[in-house]
Amino acid sequence: MIRKIAFFVVLLIASIALAQDPAETDGDKYLVLLENDHVRVLDHQDQPGDRTQQHRHPPFVL
Repeated sequence: MIRKIAFFVVLLIASIALAQDPAETDGDKYLVLLENDHVRVLDHQDQPGDRTQQHRHPPFVL
């Protein structure tokens, strides 16, 4: 049981470490409208069937 938990924790940490900023990975779909110390606003435009690269979302993103 402990091995399974440890495995999933390592997997989670690895996926977080490999995830990147969506404005960098998919610059053709994301546009940074506003960014400062308190807020970051992205505009996302895509077409049906489009896919995005793996990226991260901070825990406070709505």
